[in-house]
Amino acid sequence: MAFSPRVIALLGFGEAGSAIARGLSAAGGWRASVDEGGPKPGDNAPRRLIAIDTALDQDARGTALGKTARALDVAIERAYTEALGEADLVICAVQGEHALEAAKSAAPLLKKGARYLDLCTVTGKMSDEDRAAIETGRGRYIDVAVMGGFFSQGIKAPMLVAGEGADEVVDWMNANGFVAKLLGSKPGSASSVKMLRSTLVKGIEALGVEALVAARRQGILEEVLGCLGDADAQTLRGFITMLVQTH
Repeated sequence: MAFSPRVIALLGFGEAGSAIARGLSAAGGWRASVDEGGPKPGDNAPRRLIAIDTALDQDARGTALGKTARALDVAIERAYTEALGEADLVICAVQGEHALEAAKSAAPLLKKGARYLDLCTVTGKMSDEDRAAIETGRGRYIDVAVMGGFFSQGIKAPMLVAGEGADEVVDWMNANGFVAKLLGSKPGSASSVKMLRSTLVKGIEALGVEALVAARRQGILEEVLGCLGDADAQTLRGFITMLVQTH
C-alpha cells in the first residue's frame, strides 16, 4: 500500500516549517481542525497538521510564529507531547545545531513506522547521529537536503531525499506539492551532497570577492571579467571538471 500519511507533525515553525504548512494547506487542504462527529483517526480521518516549536510565545518571534500557525489552522505547541505520537510523518526543520536535540526529544514519542524527515542543514556525520536517535525509538529516518530557499520558493524548494524506503516518501511528496528527487537508500548522503556543494560554491564566492575587489582597485574589473569567456562556453559542471583535471 502506498505511503499516505493522515497526520503530519512539523518540528520547528520558522521560515521552513511555515512554508511547508502553507504549501500543504493550499495544495491538499491540510489543517488542524477535526469536525465533531466526523471520522476518527485511523478511519479515513481528516488530514491534519500539528506543529511543535520551543520558541512559541517566548518572545516577539515566538508570538509571531504562533499567529502564523493559528492563521493556517495548524495546532501548535511549545513542548514535545504525546500528540506527536499521532503523526505518520514528522518533518524536522529546526536549525542544524538543534537537530540532534529535536531527534532525541521526538524519538520516544513516535509511533511505530512513523517517517521522520530530517530537513536540518547538517553534515553526513550529524545526520547519522540524528538517525541513531530516531531509530532507537520506533521511527524510520529519512535524510533530506533542501537545495533551494523556502523564502522565495516555498514548498517548491528542491529537495534531495535519501534513506531506506525513501522512494515511497518521494512519491508522496511529489504528489503533494513538494519538488523532491530520490538520491538513494543511504541516509546521510543527501546532507553530504548539500554540504560539499556549499563548500564548492562558497569557496568560489570567496575567491570571486577577493579577485574582483583587487581588479576594481587596479581599474581592470571589466578586463578580468571579460577573460572568463572560456568558462561561459561550457556548463559549470564541465568547467569544474576541467579545473580538477588540469590541476
